[in-house]
Amino acid sequence: MSFRQDVEGSHRTTFANTVVQVMNQNPGRIRAMTQVVNCEGDSRNVADLLDDKEPSEAEDYSMTNPNNRSKLDPVWLLRPKVIESGEYIYKEDKWDMAMDPTSNFTASHVRAVRKGEFDRILGIRKVQGENRWVVNGNGIMGRRITGKGKTGAALPAGNTIPHDGEGMTLTRLNTLVLNFGLEDIGLEEDMTNQICAVLSPFQRRDLLQIAIQTETQLNAYQVDQIKNARPTSLFGIDWMFSNRVPKEGTVRKCPFWRKAGIVTGIWEEFYGDLWNDTSAKRRPYTYVGGALDATRIEDKDVQIMECEEGV
Repeated sequence: MSFRQDVEGSHRTTFANTVVQVMNQNPGRIRAMTQVVNCEGDSRNVADLLDDKEPSEAEDYSMTNPNNRSKLDPVWLLRPKVIESGEYIYKEDKWDMAMDPTSNFTASHVRAVRKGEFDRILGIRKVQGENRWVVNGNGIMGRRITGKGKTGAALPAGNTIPHDGEGMTLTRLNTLVLNFGLEDIGLEEDMTNQICAVLSPFQRRDLLQIAIQTETQLNAYQVDQIKNARPTSLFGIDWMFSNRVPKEGTVRKCPFWRKAGIVTGIWEEFYGDLWNDTSAKRRPYTYVGGALDATRIEDKDVQIMECEEGV
């Protein structure tokens, strides 16, 4: 006899709370490297929310109020497709795991949507049937949708530092940081000007070699974070490590960006639900999903460093 279980309100609440708990245990690190806004409707202009502004001056007896509006063309986030994962429960032990916040059942679905969140924010997509990713969609590396016509444009070629047969070196890293510095008109104490990056394991190795080359004094915690591919900060940059970084042949395209220049729009925060599917013999069905998208405010906020791997 097939497994049967009536889903009650208490079960739905338990599973929803379990998803929230597991989400908190597996935070979206890349989301924290962007500016987050709530969105609704079919589209949202984010340029007027986060544009850098300069002060104006007036006489102390002036009766005119300043109207410091954004000078940027509209930059749009369009309502995206849902990022989701789900599974039918056809065994009693799986039902028990779905009710247990410490089990791997719910965690596997949470990790799945976190991967989708990472890909969506970075602007990449996995090639079907292959273990590699390419630039696709919007996000940090993809299209930037601008103007009243809401047309998309790719990141200009001038924002890419060619590999020249090298991996990530100190000279190329200094060039990239300089490029960001020349475009920065903010203040040093503004934490949103933080530079962030995602590297593959090859560049993680290069990063350790650069630290040794420059005699940077790494503490035990920093060394452990880099060796184990965990997020860390070094040379004034927040680093993440992932094999999902796009690669063409032997060349990895590593994205660097200013936190202040990237916007993540949340239409629906990730949530969990549970119900009996009447079209599948009333078997319980678990669901985790949410809707978000990302974009860069200006092209100057993103730089791509090409890195030859295996050198």
